[in-house]
This record gives sequence, structure tokens and C-alpha cells, in this order.
Amino acid sequence: MHIYTFAVSVNIYEHNIFILTFTDISDTMRAQIKLQEKTLHDTLTNAYNREYFDQHIEQIMSEDRELNGQLAVGMLDIDLFKNVNDTYGHAVGDQVLVELVELIKNTLRESDILIRWGGEEFVILVKVYSKRGLQSISEHLRSAVEKHHFETVEHITCSIGYSFYRDDEDIMQTITRADKALYQAKNSGRNRVEIV
Repeated sequence: MHIYTFAVSVNIYEHNIFILTFTDISDTMRAQIKLQEKTLHDTLTNAYNREYFDQHIEQIMSEDRELNGQLAVGMLDIDLFKNVNDTYGHAVGDQVLVELVELIKNTLRESDILIRWGGEEFVILVKVYSKRGLQSISEHLRSAVEKHHFETVEHITCSIGYSFYRDDEDIMQTITRADKALYQAKNSGRNRVEIV
């Protein structure tokens, strides 16, 4: 099924005579939508980017409140990623990031949102109903990364820090707490999940 978009203009020809002009702008609209979608995705990994986060976070928080869920914000970082770039080169490092994003997308639930925050660091937005549920989701993801066989580097691990959004706080405070939890996971030996 194709959806068409038209621009309509109305011109007065004489007193009671009007000329209607319909112009098919479907291709232009599709191109504009594609361009807008591109600006919301990371060009390397096709994960959402920070622009997406900035444009949609208020809506995401509002939906979670309506569904009586809790929004958990996770920071995920590849352990010792510098070693991958130093050993295999940046092209392989980029391939690892692409593979990792595909793995995470296939592991997370459909309602969870993955955002490339920068470098090898990702934000994960998860709606949960308990800390126990979040722990289960997080461990499943951490384990999937640990067990996955990557094309060139074979195995990597990741550390994940989570924090729950508190009503009426700035979301960046939640991210800061999640970032601290991430560093706690790294300082505790890496390949771990910490929830604060």
C-alpha cells in the first residue's frame, strides 16, 4: 500500500470560479522523512544518537509514568576497548561497535531503547517494574555480550551501570548516577552490572 502526499493550492479565477491545483509531493516527503530519521541515528552503528535522546526523552518519561513503570537509565561501556583499537586498528574497532549494537538490539526487549552516547559508551533506556526485573534484564545482556563470538576479536566484555529516574529530577542527574555505577562496575573487576 502506498501513501501519497499532495500539496493543494486554490486560486480565484473569476468571481465564483476557483482553480484547484494538486501537486504530488510524496517523493519529497519520503526523502524528508528519511533525512530526519538519518539525523536521529548514529552513522556508524545505526543506533539512536544523542539528538534522538534530546528530542524524545520527555515523551519517553511521560509514557513510563502513564504505564506505572519505572524508567531505568543504563550506561554500557566496552571493557578495555582501547586494547581492541591498539591491537587490531580502528577499522576493526568500528566493526566491533557495529556487531555489538546488532547484538544488543537482538537481546533487548522491543520497548528498550539503545543510544550511542559517544565512543564505545551507550545509554540504554529500560522500563521496568522492579530492581529485580532490571537486574535480570541487565545480566542477560551482559552475559550475551560475554558469550558472543565477534568476527575478529572473538570475545569482549562490557560493564553496565544503572540508575532509576526519580520523579521531577533532571534526566542528566540520572545519567550521572548511572555513569558512577558504570565506573563502580569497572573498578570492581569489569564485566559486571551495578545498579544504584
